[in-house]
Amino acid sequence: MMATLGNNYSFEDYLQCFYSFLDAHKLKRSSERNAILRTVYDYNKHFTFEHLQKKLKQKKYHISQSTLYVTLNLLEKAGLVFKHHFPYSSIPQYEKIQCDNSHNHVYVEGAKEMIEFSDNRINEIIKEVEEKYNVNVVKHSFILYCKK
Repeated sequence: MMATLGNNYSFEDYLQCFYSFLDAHKLKRSSERNAILRTVYDYNKHFTFEHLQKKLKQKKYHISQSTLYVTLNLLEKAGLVFKHHFPYSSIPQYEKIQCDNSHNHVYVEGAKEMIEFSDNRINEIIKEVEEKYNVNVVKHSFILYCKK
């Protein structure tokens, strides 16, 4: 079960989607999961596990590594977080799903630079694929690998 968020969603919408996912899988809601979700929601860029852990500590939340790993995994399964494996890092990076700001990535080799971009033509291609093959694309990753 993937979450469904509309455009310009609020934290409450994000939270409700997560609660629906947890309830459907008979998993408990907790203050730790809420704190993690709030911190993820507040990110407007990519982050690593370590970044998230540091941010939670700055906010005075004491959350175990295992709870953080499990919750990030649940957020990914719920379709609220996307996990990236970018070529410039062996450490996975995450970002919250931003329904109102679909974007893709350009990786510049050598510079180890990641550029985000949006182009509605990619969304049009996705719609065509959905119609042609009678499928529903629930997430996608589009990365262009470039050299300067």
